[in-house]
Amino acid sequence: MAAIHRVCLQAGRGGAGLSQEIGAGVFGVSCFNPSWFGDVSLETLRSYHGGCDNLGKSQSAECVSAIHRFCVSSGHGGAGLAQEVGAGVFGVACFNPRSYQDVSLSNLANQHGECNALSKSQSAECVSAMHRWCVKSNLGTTGLAQEVGAGVFGVACFNASWYGEVALQ
Repeated sequence: MAAIHRVCLQAGRGGAGLSQEIGAGVFGVSCFNPSWFGDVSLETLRSYHGGCDNLGKSQSAECVSAIHRFCVSSGHGGAGLAQEVGAGVFGVACFNPRSYQDVSLSNLANQHGECNALSKSQSAECVSAMHRWCVKSNLGTTGLAQEVGAGVFGVACFNASWYGEVALQ
């Protein structure tokens, strides 16, 4: 995630980014401009979700949920994700999605067959499924899970400032 963040930032394509698809030697990357970017302590995020208890979990469902809840409660945006990991902090990008709604696992499995378990909310397969679902539903060019519910993911859809393939180097 940090590498994608830096690619977006250094190329002037946006202040944050995430992978949406994985191909042969390339990532489909969405860059965007967050409404807020800053360091948030692990302790603060743990107060939003007790499972966000380790810096190594920056991309886990627990920490993504904690970041989502932090962004909403702080008024920085309706969704969010970690971009960097520092000394006791995550570099967090908050943004306002075009759409935020619960999407059933079965709907997402129709977009990518390997998105077949709630435990895979942050997997490449489910991120691809959410991306495809957002595009197909005309809700945005980018999608990611913010929460995991009973048979659903809370999916934020939004438009990227830039989307394209970035080669592994």
